[in-house]
Amino acid sequence: MTPPFQIAARMGRIPFPVLAAAVCLLFAAAGAAVLDDYGVGADESWQRSIAIDNADYVMGDRDALPAGHNRHNRFYGLAFEMPLLMAERALGLHNSRDIFLMRHLLTHLFYIIGGFFCALLVYRIFGSRWIALLAILLFLLHPRLYAHSFFNSKDIPFAVMFMIALYLTHRAFRRDTVGAYALLGVVVGLAVNMRPFALLLLTAVLAMRLLDCWFASNPLRRKRILVTGCVFAGAVLLAIYASQPYYWENPLRFFDGLLILSQHPTGERRAAGVHTRMVRDYDAGGGIAAGRYRGHGGIDLWHPAPGADVARRPSALYVVASG
Repeated sequence: MTPPFQIAARMGRIPFPVLAAAVCLLFAAAGAAVLDDYGVGADESWQRSIAIDNADYVMGDRDALPAGHNRHNRFYGLAFEMPLLMAERALGLHNSRDIFLMRHLLTHLFYIIGGFFCALLVYRIFGSRWIALLAILLFLLHPRLYAHSFFNSKDIPFAVMFMIALYLTHRAFRRDTVGAYALLGVVVGLAVNMRPFALLLLTAVLAMRLLDCWFASNPLRRKRILVTGCVFAGAVLLAIYASQPYYWENPLRFFDGLLILSQHPTGERRAAGVHTRMVRDYDAGGGIAAGRYRGHGGIDLWHPAPGADVARRPSALYVVASG
């Protein structure tokens, strides 16, 4: 047997979660090696200040949130920003460079965790470790996602939480237990905290539960479906409420947050038909990013070169892989 086939045979004897974890460890080591090659995102300081404002509010400063919530992005991201702030204070970091390098490291590690759950989900669906390994490579080697996995503490954590939620959705439908749906609800609620778009998961799961209930002929089965659906919805609402101190005094503020986000970046600019896309220049070696805004009319200003969209959005590769 030739060496490649010997390696394949040995890989076949390794439990797939262990194999996927080993791939993730390799990516973690590679990420640590290039950690300081990425600068600070233009809105990272804003995101960090949101966590500081909420931490002050939790510690008793009731005047912290009104001032801290005078920003367009004040209603999402706290589920990830607060752990970052807790890690910063636990490590006793005060130097801004150390703080942002720590944030970049934890954000990137969380991104790699997302790749791990992506591989598990694909493996559960297709039953092929090779397709699952291809999926984790497509996820972790995506050029735009990989770069943002260091300095983007909003979109990347949301993408990861969404991926984890998809895996747990598959798991809950297979196991059909109260515990599985409760865990799924907590994760979906945290995803909603990061981006309200995750409400799509809430409606999709509840719709599937209602369809299952409609077609169930056994009364006991129907009752179980209703119970798991209620547990899931309750866990989502509880996670949303608990993860955002701004909602503690009045849970209806959640709808205020949806209204604010619907007018992003600002209601006046959207009403005028003006949209902006930020172009960031990053200094190698962890330098501070210089951000500038340009209006755009459907042109993606992130293009590094003509034709780079093929590599950055490898839709064709996904089509070939799924075929």
